[in-house]
Amino acid sequence: MSRTCEAALDWIGKLGPWGPVIFVGLYVVATVLFVQARRSRLGLALCSAWRLAPCVYPSAQHWGATAAFLVALSGARSIARKNREHEKFATH
Repeated sequence: MSRTCEAALDWIGKLGPWGPVIFVGLYVVATVLFVQARRSRLGLALCSAWRLAPCVYPSAQHWGATAAFLVALSGARSIARKNREHEKFATH
């Protein structure tokens, strides 16, 4: 695991009850930026002090997928608007 990941997990572990919330937030950002989930899953397993880990990871997956979908949807809308204005796709 990279040093950055280890440092982030150490920092999250020191946040106490806010740690899982911050983990979910970072996971959402990582999902949108296409970072591999393997590292975060391993990191969550290493944070054995969290008794909520079985609930935190599925929640992070859900919100990450939702955020990635919304980003893709907004990108698709902007492409559709451009295509609608293009004469080849214009409806007569």
